[in-house]
Amino acid sequence: MADTCVRLFGRGEAFDSAGFASFFTDDPVYHFGNAEPCLNHGEIYDSVENFFGAVAALYHDIRNVWEKGDTVFVEMDVMYWRKDGTSVVLPCSDIFRFDGDKIDELRIYMDANPIFDPSLPIGEKASVYTVSRGGRAVQPGLMRKYFTEHEEGIYRASNGYAPKWSIAGPKWPLVAQLPIDRIFHFNINCTDLTRTIPFYQMLGFKVIMDFGDGMESQEMADAFGMDRANIKGAHLRLGDGPDATRIDLLEFQDPPPTGTPYPHLYHTGIARMCLKTTDIWQMYDYLRGQGVEFLSEPKLLPGTSVSIVCFKDPDGTFVELLEGDF
Repeated sequence: MADTCVRLFGRGEAFDSAGFASFFTDDPVYHFGNAEPCLNHGEIYDSVENFFGAVAALYHDIRNVWEKGDTVFVEMDVMYWRKDGTSVVLPCSDIFRFDGDKIDELRIYMDANPIFDPSLPIGEKASVYTVSRGGRAVQPGLMRKYFTEHEEGIYRASNGYAPKWSIAGPKWPLVAQLPIDRIFHFNINCTDLTRTIPFYQMLGFKVIMDFGDGMESQEMADAFGMDRANIKGAHLRLGDGPDATRIDLLEFQDPPPTGTPYPHLYHTGIARMCLKTTDIWQMYDYLRGQGVEFLSEPKLLPGTSVSIVCFKDPDGTFVELLEGDF
């Protein structure tokens, strides 16, 4: 029954009104919020068709699902993208009652008014959040997985019933999972490694890679968007875990470091954040398709199996993608 609920939500996210109505018995009860109940397929179709026409996209962030006899309880946050480009997240609880493999009754407990009037307040919890106490029992991204991993969802998405959130609103990609593993390191530029490394060692960090004798390559310079790059540095981490996030301390030799550290804690940006990926070219192609501008193509660092590429976030903070291991 829970899988049927997910499949129904998939019809909703694709704005497939006829497909949505087909999940119900011949004598159903469909009650959405404080609207009038719908008691047949035609009324359900008209209700959801009118609603879909009023928004750009929607997504069900399912948090909890319980089955009890012929009944399924679903708690979720539903994300709505308005046609003016704004969005809102509303708490929602659905109660399904089944007759065989068909839905005989669906009652949706949600106040949809803030979708159409942004000035209205939004409650923090859905009406039957009492069992979960606001927690999550379902892994996040369940509906995205429906369209990228479920056989039916994949087929429908490729045959005219893609979810509207992949077309409007956030325009999330229809891929199972982007190949980002973890945050690999944070970069800190310094003016004197012999002073900075002991400071971080004092805090418990260990040097796990030392290139204090310097390293220089045109490939690295291209990836960093510079004419040249001659640097000294070290990687440090806390503990012995191979996947622990590192600090990348760099002392630029050529070009020499410029400027001073940010003067206060509300200054925007850090030097660079590095995300480790298992497929740098897939990420490069995907992000370019989303309008991201890179400093270069992915570059293989000489003498290593490591490729890197850099781009900026919307505030201008540099982000690096890295594939491979030092």
